[in-house]
Amino acid sequence: MRFAIQSYPTLLWFVNGKHSKYTGSRKSAGIVSWVTKASGPPSAELPCDEIMGKMQDAKMNLVFFGDFSGALFKTFQTIASE
Repeated sequence: MRFAIQSYPTLLWFVNGKHSKYTGSRKSAGIVSWVTKASGPPSAELPCDEIMGKMQDAKMNLVFFGDFSGALFKTFQTIASE
């Protein structure tokens, strides 16, 4: 068995040929929410007034860039997308 699928439904998510198994909610809203987040951009720009609220959210990691260009930002985007 190539992907060791043992139950239904089994959802696998592929990024750059590597797969990971979905272990979230089995309800459609949970699956749609997870796929939307996983398929979105690896990072997002936040207005200053939203930063403090996001910093207090334990599930949110923040990295600050003054400019969205250059080698460092490009490297960050590549790593974040994986």
